[in-house]
Amino acid sequence: MRKKNKILVNEISDKDILFYLETRNQKINIENSISRKKINILDHFIWWFGNDNMKAYTVSKDNKRLFILTEIYYKINKVDIVVPGLMTCTKEYSIIDLLWTIRWQKENIDKVKKKLLCSISVPKDNFFSNKQAKYFGFKKLN
Repeated sequence: MRKKNKILVNEISDKDILFYLETRNQKINIENSISRKKINILDHFIWWFGNDNMKAYTVSKDNKRLFILTEIYYKINKVDIVVPGLMTCTKEYSIIDLLWTIRWQKENIDKVKKKLLCSISVPKDNFFSNKQAKYFGFKKLN
């Protein structure tokens, strides 16, 4: 018997390419994205198969996908950088689910390298995102 309310994290594979696109094109994810436009399927396929420096995961609870996490890794002037991302798959999640997910991603990134610059973008007017960035120890850059 499966435990109820257990959160599972699975790496995304190529078979999830259309689910990823559908999730990315949801209104809430467009509003919280740097690019505030829908992504067309051809551009998505080009990006997906041309991005070998990305890791992506689904976070599920009770067989329902809650979030997609992304980690895109770069090396610029001998500095290792990661840009994490989070997209919402559904409106049916708790704040505890969200915080657990963000904590999992932070711990997962920390396992990759000890000296890694983690860069996120947070809208100035997003109260919760700014609070979580502070909670997880991110520093504001001008």
